[in-house]
Amino acid sequence: MRIALRSSLSGSIRRWLFLMALPVMICGCSREGDGSPTGRKLPSIDLSFSFDDGRVSPPMTMEVAATDPERAKGLMFRRSLQPDHGMIFIFEREEPHSFWMRNTLIPLDMVFVSKDLRVVGFLEDVPPLTENPRSVGAPSQYVLEFSAGTVRRLGVQVGSKINIIGALPKSG
Repeated sequence: MRIALRSSLSGSIRRWLFLMALPVMICGCSREGDGSPTGRKLPSIDLSFSFDDGRVSPPMTMEVAATDPERAKGLMFRRSLQPDHGMIFIFEREEPHSFWMRNTLIPLDMVFVSKDLRVVGFLEDVPPLTENPRSVGAPSQYVLEFSAGTVRRLGVQVGSKINIIGALPKSG
């Protein structure tokens, strides 16, 4: 009886370990700082915000999610995000876009930006691990994601302009 119990416990532990590792095996990557579903490092650009009062924010380094698989994964499975980093999602068309926080482990700020690089809306401190659709209801071509608190810290407002430093890849 005792041997069967140990064997069963060992099998339970093996199953538990397998299930815990399954998201990493399915994703193929969950390394910090690598948002690519293929395991390759995503391209990055720098951007800043310009404000009506003439201020310009310090530059932020943004990983670029320009393909369907990159946009689908986004910042999932990240355990942290540096304060001056984020992700820019590039879409083929300007239209209302909606995001959820499935498998996203950290709260985020989301900034929705028009094709003329103006902020059309933002969401602050979006709770992690939810499947509730999040949108601002306005058409956007780009969506920026940052650690929660970034919008307030920088003073981002509807109408703020983003300045892209470097070449922005096309959506694919």
